[in-house]
Amino acid sequence: MKADEALVRRLKSFPEREFDLLLRVSPDARDAAAEVGKRGLEVRRRYRLIDALAVRASGKEALRLMEEPWVVSVEEDRDVQAL
Repeated sequence: MKADEALVRRLKSFPEREFDLLLRVSPDARDAAAEVGKRGLEVRRRYRLIDALAVRASGKEALRLMEEPWVVSVEEDRDVQAL
């Protein structure tokens, strides 16, 4: 599975709600941002060092993205604090 079970349940439960997500993409997926943009989704940030995109997508669209072979994993994009 490309995402945590709890996240998948939330995406399915709220298909129209917008989620801020971090998509890890395969390193050879140079056009991943373009593919996301073609779907009308907002690419909020690109993380080239870790091959990831911060995107905003509905629950329904996030589930569709998980079916793409170039998407390695999906997680909720949250603030992180160092201790």
